[in-house]
This record gives sequence, C-alpha cells and structure tokens, in this order.
Amino acid sequence: MQTADRRTEHGCGGQVRPVLRSCGPRSLNCLEMLDLCVPRENNSGDGFVSPYACSWVVKENPLLARRSVILTITALSMASAAGGQTVVGKDKIFIRFTNLRTDGAGIAIRLNVVPNHNRPFTWSGKTIWVGGAAAGENRGALDDKWIASGRRSPWVDIGRFMNRRGPRSPDTYLSPVLCGVWTADDKPGLHLLAEVAEGRGIRVVRRVQVHKPKLKRQRSITYPWVLMYGCWNKTPPALPTLGLLIPSRLEIAARIYTLEEAMQWQLDFIEEFPK
Repeated sequence: MQTADRRTEHGCGGQVRPVLRSCGPRSLNCLEMLDLCVPRENNSGDGFVSPYACSWVVKENPLLARRSVILTITALSMASAAGGQTVVGKDKIFIRFTNLRTDGAGIAIRLNVVPNHNRPFTWSGKTIWVGGAAAGENRGALDDKWIASGRRSPWVDIGRFMNRRGPRSPDTYLSPVLCGVWTADDKPGLHLLAEVAEGRGIRVVRRVQVHKPKLKRQRSITYPWVLMYGCWNKTPPALPTLGLLIPSRLEIAARIYTLEEAMQWQLDFIEEFPK
C-alpha cells in the first residue's frame, strides 16, 4: 500500500504540537519527543517518569467502548532499569528494502532498532547500514554498493537487535524501527518499499510503499518523516525516514504500524475526549 501524506489534512505538521500542548487540562502527559500524548494511567506511580518514551504498546482502553485498541506510549521509569533485557532472537523477524527511485540515484538505509533499555546495545540501540549486497556497522562498510534504482537489499535479520518487551510492557510490545534513507548526491525524495517478514522471505507480514518527493536530509527533525535516531532521536543527521512499529511477537500481534498511522490515531483518540 502507499502511505498518504496527511500532514495538512489531519494537522500532522505545525498543528500537532499546539494541539498536544493544550491537552494538559485533559489529564494527559505531553511528550515532546514524539509529539504524542500518554494517559496518566501509564504513570508507574513511583514518583518519576522519564520525559522520553521508547516503548510502544497496543492496549485495551476500557473508557471508550467504541475504540477497542489504541496505541499508547509506556513511559520509562528509571527504577525499572536494573536487570538485562532479552532480544527477540535470530531468524524471527526480517526486513528488506527496494529502491523505487526513477532518477537512477542509489540509496543506503540507516536502520536503527530503537531500544527500550540500555542492555544489551546501550541507549543508542543497534544501527546498521543496509546496501544492495550487504549490511554493515557504518556507511563506509557498504563499499559503495548501495541499493541501485529498482533493486532490492538482502533480507536483514532485525530480530537479533529488538528487545522482546519493555520493562513495563506486555507481550504485545511494539519495537520502533527507524529506516533512514541516505540518497546519493543528496538528491531529495523518499521513494521506498519496505517489507517485513517472519522469515527470510517467508510470510511477509506487511509491505509499505512511500513516495514523498520533497523530503531531504536536514539539520533538524520534522515528525514523522525526517528523523534522527537512537532512543532520544537526537543523533544526527536527520534523514528522510520510514518509521515502523513492529510487534516483537508476531504470533500474538501481527499488525505493523507506521509512525504516521500511530500519530493520527492518537489525534483521533484525543478528539473523542469530552469537550
């Protein structure tokens, strides 16, 4: 499917932050990082809530019978940081990219699996660069073998780098995966097909096709399509990015969300609050 650019229609551009900043009187915590709101019921009750959120959960909402599932953010508590975190593991979740550009420009993918814990990959998470023939720890490791126009990358096993769940989240934990696109000669545009599968080409769970010709690399973040990376999304540069929320246990919850979908559903949820 092709994602729609609904920034103006649904207020996903400059209107997002004013809308969410005004939600304080409605008993919500406003999180600046992702421009989304979290109900106070997600507060751990230990007196400290991190201003950053890296855990995503699909959760039942008993207050609104008409909306059975909402996407919320679980705020991280420093008190729960002790202890190691398990990962999904090898041969569980794979991703592949296709360069849909028609101008002949190659692309390299900065693939960042955002962590919800400092273990085992620190708060920066695991970042690998994906090219046309291989993946490596840095862009130079691709040896100029980027994904050519009309060509695909290999399948990348990202389950090795995904936390199985957050410190305070259920088994329906959604792992944020940021697919930043570096285009040769700094040409503008995000033209990408991403496929997520349960195996190396086995049972593709979702395909997301994006065509956004005006996006380009820049110094600052523009949610939800031009992002940096890492847990706090503060590691430059800001690249045209397809952000995905991938269930760590596809056998329980197989729905994969884009960041744009998540933000829009949050706004729809807020609209249903009593005026």
